[in-house]
Amino acid sequence: MTKSESTQFLYMQKDYSETITKIHNTLLLIDENISSKSQNFSIIAEQASSLQPQISYLANLADHSEVLQRTQSLNDFLDKRNTLRILLTITSILCIALIFMAALHHNSLRNALLSRKRAFDNKNAFLGKMGHELRTSLQAVIGSIDVISHSKNNINKDVINRLENTAIQIERQMNDLAEYAKIDNGMIPLQITTFNLKQTIDTIIQNPSLTSINDKVEVIHHCENEIYIKSDKTRIIQIVENLFSNALKYTNKGIITITSTCDKNLTISIKDTGYGIPKGKLSDIFNPFFRVDESEVRIPSFGMGLAIVDGLVKALKGEIEVKSEEGIGSEFIVKLPVIVEQSVVLQNTSFKQIDYPVPANLNIIVIDDNELSCFTIAEMLSTYDHICETSTSPTRALQKLARKPYDIILCDLQMPVITGDQLLKHIRDNEGPNMRTPFVFISAYAEKFNVMNTIVLSKPVRSEELLSVISKALIK
Repeated sequence: MTKSESTQFLYMQKDYSETITKIHNTLLLIDENISSKSQNFSIIAEQASSLQPQISYLANLADHSEVLQRTQSLNDFLDKRNTLRILLTITSILCIALIFMAALHHNSLRNALLSRKRAFDNKNAFLGKMGHELRTSLQAVIGSIDVISHSKNNINKDVINRLENTAIQIERQMNDLAEYAKIDNGMIPLQITTFNLKQTIDTIIQNPSLTSINDKVEVIHHCENEIYIKSDKTRIIQIVENLFSNALKYTNKGIITITSTCDKNLTISIKDTGYGIPKGKLSDIFNPFFRVDESEVRIPSFGMGLAIVDGLVKALKGEIEVKSEEGIGSEFIVKLPVIVEQSVVLQNTSFKQIDYPVPANLNIIVIDDNELSCFTIAEMLSTYDHICETSTSPTRALQKLARKPYDIILCDLQMPVITGDQLLKHIRDNEGPNMRTPFVFISAYAEKFNVMNTIVLSKPVRSEELLSVISKALIK
């Protein structure tokens, strides 16, 4: 007989096959007797009675087989459960190990990112700090040149011009460092104003500090007259100044063409007939400190101008494109979203700069914790016959201001013990001879301060700028 999975345990019982065979044979005999013509019911009854103990024995065998089957099933379940537990334990250990390794890797990445961020922040802080702090030292250099240049003694003007050009170059490089640190940190403040596009670009082109770079180049500016746009004037000036100065540096002779148009976007194109940029280096020109090295071209440069332009264009949500061919020239195209003003108040279009005369023999106090900067500014003003006192201590300056009236107070902002804005507040809040005396702040961190509507000049400052601001402050 075929043994199925459900009956195999019955066949494993002793005498199961024989008992089944006996019962089967007895049933055959009963069937034959019933089917015969001469039926003997006593024999049939006897045969049926013989089945009873066999059936009972078979039932006992079935019970035993069921117990055996359940026991084996239980053992099989227990074995599989133990196997599953082992697998789950191994899987849990592996998962914990993976989670631990992932946590270690995440922590390692986090530490690496924090380390890089600290290095990034430190680098930008260093660049920004250096760019600002050097302004104070440069104030002494530029101020001294200013004093010498206005001296009545016979001094070689070429020497003075060389010193001044060097100081201007250092100042520009410092400004680039400070500006790039702000761009790299994503901290570029935008001030949206309305201004005349053509006048703004013409002012840049006529700037002597730029045109002195190269006087052998013809500069052409194409722009529609009287276009007024709404954008950040200072940032657009920075973009155009950097691109224009680059064109002047890298164009030995020829033409620089500046084209500015305004439709939906402001488009400024600066095209030169200079040395051009090799194709293999076009993708790198907007990286900081990158320079196109040419054996025959030695151009003094810091390699920051285009990196600053790229950052400013992105801050204004614009785009910049460059086309260049070596030996023929380059073209930089800047596209910026702006608002074109259809109508502008007439007094804005005919505004003229008014130069206020500076009264003679002003009584001035200069307050700056940096001795060089303090004495240099005082000497600059003394050259114009003003009476200047100095104080390198804000505390002593307060004592002087409490006793003696001055015509104007020139003060630094970043000073120990008492800052410039705190000193101003103290003077304004307390009765004294200088309660209403005009203040002018001169600081290396001018862009960070807006103090009680007081004029804040950025170091280094020149005598003409300083005198102009003093005259305005006195009229206010």
